[in-house]
Amino acid sequence: MFLLGYTFWTRVQNKYWNSYRRKFRDSYGPKIFAFLEGNAGQSEADALINKLNRATRDISFFLAMLKEMIEIVKGEEREKLNILIEHPRFIDFFQKNCFPVLKGIS
Repeated sequence: MFLLGYTFWTRVQNKYWNSYRRKFRDSYGPKIFAFLEGNAGQSEADALINKLNRATRDISFFLAMLKEMIEIVKGEEREKLNILIEHPRFIDFFQKNCFPVLKGIS
């Protein structure tokens, strides 16, 4: 019974996060493309990133979208994506989430 309940719970949870990921992509995809098409600067990057929730999932979904777009775009658009990727909020995110794990490994 426990295994059956756990299986059902994980399927429901995966279904929820997959639908959340689709909604997130539908919401932020056009915003990122508008950022790339416009006059992208640091203030525009700050405005876009400030709309993000502080949840770890949202930031990881956003970074995954940026990674996919880097593989697609070239030239000037790629430089604009670098403005988003090098934002200080993501540096803080990596320091809080990745560095403690790396210290434990070393």
